[in-house]
Amino acid sequence: MLPNVAAAHPLEGHSLAGPMELKRFRGTLAVAAEMHHMIHHPVVRWTTDERENREVPACWIGDFLSFLEDQQGIYCVNFNVKQTREEFTVPAVGVTVKTNMKRAITRETARHEVEKQVYADVGIQTVEVAADELPRILVANLRWAQNWQRRKHGLSSEQQQIVLDALNDGLDRYASALEVMASVEACHGIPLYQQKIVLGQGVLSRKVRLDLFECHFFLDKPMQPEQQDVLAVFENWFRRPT
Repeated sequence: MLPNVAAAHPLEGHSLAGPMELKRFRGTLAVAAEMHHMIHHPVVRWTTDERENREVPACWIGDFLSFLEDQQGIYCVNFNVKQTREEFTVPAVGVTVKTNMKRAITRETARHEVEKQVYADVGIQTVEVAADELPRILVANLRWAQNWQRRKHGLSSEQQQIVLDALNDGLDRYASALEVMASVEACHGIPLYQQKIVLGQGVLSRKVRLDLFECHFFLDKPMQPEQQDVLAVFENWFRRPT
């Protein structure tokens, strides 16, 4: 939720912020007024028992405010996410045949301009992400890996390492994950299902460096070693503001 009035920085009081000097938000009302966008600022309207119309400023809701840490300490990045690049100016949600599109486009543009400035005031960069611009194979592979993150394998640290070592050895040989896991099950008695969990979690934790860009991952297909580091490709999204 973007503060509509003056408010503390998101890191205020965070245990890792320490003695950092943090700027305060001016609020969307002040920024919208400065940018001549007040007409587009959201409000809540209601009618009193005396049939008097009232309204108060409401809040815009953002998408994702990420808390990140590097060698200099903790910082934030604001992510604004849409399905397509066009949606940053032409809204797709809440639009009907009766919608005045010219006004809707103006309102959407104003909202994003205010959001960027509100965060820029306190040293937080805004990154606009359009889902349809992401490599489809990468998205499919990351979704596959994400599906395993909440599952419990119940394996000891030693058993996990056996699976990871075998998978990475198989990766070097372009073996399939299924072939590797069948061998581990036969030699060490670690069930296939638990190994799948270790694999999926190992991909996201970067302990198994599969190629995520060029081919869809399937258990019964030869594993392909990483050619591009995902974090290197998208590092600008997560960079500390300069």
